[in-house]
Amino acid sequence: MLHLIAGLQGDRAAASGQVSCKIWGLGGDGTVGANKNAITTIGLTANKYAQAYFSYDSMKSGGLTQSHLRFGDDPIRSTYLVSMADFVAVHAPTYVNKYDTTEDLKDGGIYLLNCPWSAEELEDRLPAKMKRDLHHKHARFYIIDAAKIAGEMISYRRHSLP
Repeated sequence: MLHLIAGLQGDRAAASGQVSCKIWGLGGDGTVGANKNAITTIGLTANKYAQAYFSYDSMKSGGLTQSHLRFGDDPIRSTYLVSMADFVAVHAPTYVNKYDTTEDLKDGGIYLLNCPWSAEELEDRLPAKMKRDLHHKHARFYIIDAAKIAGEMISYRRHSLP
């Protein structure tokens, strides 16, 4: 009976080969538009079944956005939010202190944090609960400083144009 109950919780045991993603964005930062493009590309170019649902807070620009994405080889019959994510991305580093961004990450999932912090700074910057969750869920944790990379790319383009 316990196995049956556990199987009914969360994403109700996603279909084999299905990938679920939850992406935390900041209203107006381009996250939702990029995710709409990505899920469309996955569906059309990779010939996968794809589903996306976007939630916004009432503030819109500057407010919380969440992108719930699923894709796989079989039809997707989910009508609910992603609560068992293979991949979680957080685009605003302040969210790690405001929201429980690890709650919906699957065991062994990938967690990507966009932040300007070095690997050494993470020990002081990340909340204790988040560090525990990532450890207990055997998460693969990555950081990226997207603003720095974008700035470098813009600078490179300016200097390399004839």
